[in-house]
Amino acid sequence: MFKIERFGNGEIIRWVWASNDTRMPRPLWTSTYLVDGVLIDSGPPAGTDELKEFITSLASEQAIEKVIITHWHEDHAGGARLLTETLGLPVYIPKEGIDKVREGFSYPEYRVMAWGGPLEPAPAVQPLNFILLATKSEKFSFKIIPCIGHSIDLIVLVEPTQQWCFISDSIQPVYQTIFGEPSEDIHEDMEQIYASLRNLQEITKGMDDLLIFTAGFGMFEGQKILIKNVSEIETLHKQVHELKTQGFSERKIVKKVFGGEHLVGYVSNYALSRLNLVRSLLKWSV
Repeated sequence: MFKIERFGNGEIIRWVWASNDTRMPRPLWTSTYLVDGVLIDSGPPAGTDELKEFITSLASEQAIEKVIITHWHEDHAGGARLLTETLGLPVYIPKEGIDKVREGFSYPEYRVMAWGGPLEPAPAVQPLNFILLATKSEKFSFKIIPCIGHSIDLIVLVEPTQQWCFISDSIQPVYQTIFGEPSEDIHEDMEQIYASLRNLQEITKGMDDLLIFTAGFGMFEGQKILIKNVSEIETLHKQVHELKTQGFSERKIVKKVFGGEHLVGYVSNYALSRLNLVRSLLKWSV
C-alpha cells in the first residue's frame, strides 16, 4: 500500500509505502522524496510495481532527472534495478555501499516480511562522488553530507536556502532498538550516530525554520527533533554506564531502562533489539 503527500507548497512530493503482509503486526513505512527532478531513495523491493506506477503517473514537468540513494539498505535501494534497467534513469549511491546494490543481496525473513526481497542486482548504479547537487531547473541546490552511524554510507541532503533536510533514517522519534549482532549485514553504532547528529546541528546552526524529512516518520521541526535526539542519546549513554558500574548485566539494564526487550527483538533473534542499543552505548566510553 502507498500514499502520496506534499510539502513545501507542493515542491516536495513524498511517496510513502508499507507492506500488506498480514504477518506484520503494524505497517512499517518507508519513502522516497521527489524535489524538482531529483528522486531521493527508491523504496523497497516489494514496492517496485507501485513505485513504477507513481513515476509513470508524473506530469512531464515533474519528470525525474536523477536518483540519489542515501544508503544501501533494502528499504531505500530496493528500486535501483527498476530505475536503472527499466526506466533508464541515472542512479547514484555513496561508494561505501555501491557494491551491495550492484551485486544484490538477501536478508533474514523478518526483514523480508517488511520489505520483500531479495534486493535484485543493479549493476548500473553509479558512485556518488559530488558534494553539491543542483536540481533539474536549478531552483534548489543540495549539500550532500555524510551522516554515518545507522549505515557506513549514509548521507543526508540539506537545502540551506529553503532550510530543508532529507535525513533518511538518521533521526528516530524515540531510540529503542538498533541493529547489531547477530544481524548478518547491518550494524549500527550509537557513538557515530551521536557524532553525526551533533555535526548536523553545527551545519544547520541558524536555520531556525529547518524542516527534517525522514524515510519512515515524515516531517519534523528540525531543530526540535535534533535537540531531542541528541539529548535522549546523552541521557541513555549516561544511564546505561551508571547501571553497569552498579553491577547490572546488559539484559538487566534493558529491563531497568526499557521495562524489557521490544517485540521486534524476539522476532529478529535480537538482531534489531534494545539489547543491541545497550551494548552499543556501553562500547562508547564515557
